Amino acid sequence: MMHYAWHELIRRKGRSFAAILSYALATVVFSVLISLLQYSERSQYKTLYNTGTHFIAFRPVCCNLPLLKDETHEGFWANGSRSAVMPLNLIDSIHTLSSVRDASPCLLFRFADSATKSDVLVGGFDLQNTVSVSNTACSAMDVVSGRFLAPDDTNSVMLEESYALSHQITAGRSVKITGASYLVTGIINAGIRPAKADIYMPFQQAQQLISRRTWNPIKDVMNIILVESKDAQSHSRAIQEVTTLLGKDKIV
Repeated sequence: MMHYAWHELIRRKGRSFAAILSYALATVVFSVLISLLQYSERSQYKTLYNTGTHFIAFRPVCCNLPLLKDETHEGFWANGSRSAVMPLNLIDSIHTLSSVRDASPCLLFRFADSATKSDVLVGGFDLQNTVSVSNTACSAMDVVSGRFLAPDDTNSVMLEESYALSHQITAGRSVKITGASYLVTGIINAGIRPAKADIYMPFQQAQQLISRRTWNPIKDVMNIILVESKDAQSHSRAIQEVTTLLGKDKIV
């Protein structure tokens, strides 16, 4: 069979050469297309991975942990797991970094709700800050009913829409957390954010509430740092500098 195939090839050299050339060209084109697709995929992944100018920083639960009254069911929370607390003055150090546009403290604490036999995640943030908070926790643009918290609000909170719907709570009503009652000023849908909570309140108010569940009062500490980079080009450097500043056992 090979004899006849070879005989056919040399008998019609022009057609054979054209066929071989076309197959070779098709192989080259196919190889180039595969390479371009792979390069495009890698470029898209790299672009998406480095897109964004905000992140959170925290430390895993290994040190500086206040004594909790219910260590089994309650605790400081970050990125779906327990975290330790950090001194509040770290914010001042982060503000001095040239790669950072803004930074603010956050308290995220998981409470055991004895009434509903479930857990509730409460987040405390700086109401005076609208830069780092808006991209990592919540913003006025997320309000779906009622209004956003104001700096002069007292004993007031906002609820995440999913939490409000599951507990049938609307804006204007009150919600109880560990026996303390708070007015619900608004319902928000914060989407996917790294410091998302079920209930949002002012930072100082969160300190007072969490202190009800620790043996010693919570003061001048935080368990999450909300960071906004100067720009997209400085984002990687901001992450590295904040990581270095926090020292060992840190997570960004």
